[in-house]
Amino acid sequence: MPVNDFTKYTVLENFTKKFCFMEKKLVSDGLFGSTTTWEDGMEFLAIERHDQTTIEARIAEQQGTASTYYIYVDKGIKLSPFDHIKRLDDKQVFEVTTSSSDMISPIESEMNLAVVLCKKVVLS
Repeated sequence: MPVNDFTKYTVLENFTKKFCFMEKKLVSDGLFGSTTTWEDGMEFLAIERHDQTTIEARIAEQQGTASTYYIYVDKGIKLSPFDHIKRLDDKQVFEVTTSSSDMISPIESEMNLAVVLCKKVVLS
């Protein structure tokens, strides 16, 4: 049974945030080495949800080792493990840990969404 238009557009319009891909660039340091810089790439809209539903997620967060997030994107946005994305409103960076092709909404729902798991990271 398809999701009704009111539900679909309420969720998509009220909870979406702007994100962008982070592109890794290597810049020569002039001494036979290089330094890594990160630049903003293509922007896209996504819905994020902080995962505090599992015992493992709660313990990891309390220990300061990981915060797990679900990121819902349009099926046309291809995300893969080790991709880095940035939430534009506060500049928080996430590392994608699953592929967007792993979890997709059923065709019948007409939601056209894919879901990836992410964790917070600090780029250096």
